[in-house]
Amino acid sequence: FINDSKATNSQAAAKALTSYENIFWIVGGQFKEKSVDVLVGALSTVRHAYLIGEAQDQLANGLNGKVPLTRSGELEIAVHQAFQAAHAYGAPADVLLSPACASFDQFANFEARGAAFRDLAVEFGRAVFGDPVDEIAQHIGKIGIDGGLEAFPCECRV
Repeated sequence: FINDSKATNSQAAAKALTSYENIFWIVGGQFKEKSVDVLVGALSTVRHAYLIGEAQDQLANGLNGKVPLTRSGELEIAVHQAFQAAHAYGAPADVLLSPACASFDQFANFEARGAAFRDLAVEFGRAVFGDPVDEIAQHIGKIGIDGGLEAFPCECRV
C-alpha cells in the first residue's frame, strides 16, 4: 500500500506512477485540470485504475481504452477492489493512492483522505493476515516517508 494522497494534480500523480511497477491505482476526487493528458504517458505500470469521487466521469473519459478501469465511487470500495486484484495478480504489486485530484468532495483535506486509506490498509491487512495488530504491522510494515510518498513496505507484497 502506498499513500500518495498529497498528489492532488496530474504531474504529482504521474511521478508516482513511474516510480512503481504493477500498480493498482486509486485515482479521483475533485479534478482541478482540463485533461488527463499528463497522466496518459505514465500508465505503463498501471494494471488497473479505480476511480473515485466527482472526477470519475472525466477520468473515465480520458483513461478509457488506455488502462483497465473501474468506477468505484468511494475510497473504501476502491481500496477493497484494488487490494483483492493486487492480491490475486500473481506477481508483486502495489495498491497506490495517488489521486491527481483534490480531496474536498469526500474528505476535509488530503491528510484525512490519506488517514482513511491507511486505516483501510490495516483493516484489509488484518482480514488477510489475521490479528493481532502487531502481526499486521509485521506484514504491512511501519509507515515510512520516502520521496514524499507514505509507504507500507510489505515483504509479502500483494
